[in-house]
Amino acid sequence: MNILLVEDDPVLADGLSHTLRQSCYDVTSAATATYAEGMLLAKNFDLIVLDLGLPDMDGQKLLRNLRTRQVTVPVLVLTARDALDDRIEALKKGADDYMTKPFDLAELETRIHA
Repeated sequence: MNILLVEDDPVLADGLSHTLRQSCYDVTSAATATYAEGMLLAKNFDLIVLDLGLPDMDGQKLLRNLRTRQVTVPVLVLTARDALDDRIEALKKGADDYMTKPFDLAELETRIHA
């Protein structure tokens, strides 16, 4: 499974990438929305793991842009935003799943597999 991890925290991105690669996933990391959009044009992905707090664009806007362009890759939002309104907004904009930080790695891997 090819995963695009859109996460601007380098420590978290490196740790998640390493853990997911150990579980036999192919992981490409993007620290910005702009880089993520470019990667989506260059490579096919089976899943996007998306942080909402990106430095160049809000993840909600990136999600809306992807769905407007008919990008159908499943999106699992992984964010520190735990408010009900944020969860509802992301799901309305096309997120397939939503997890908040901090999170359990076993749960994340289970949701990725699902």
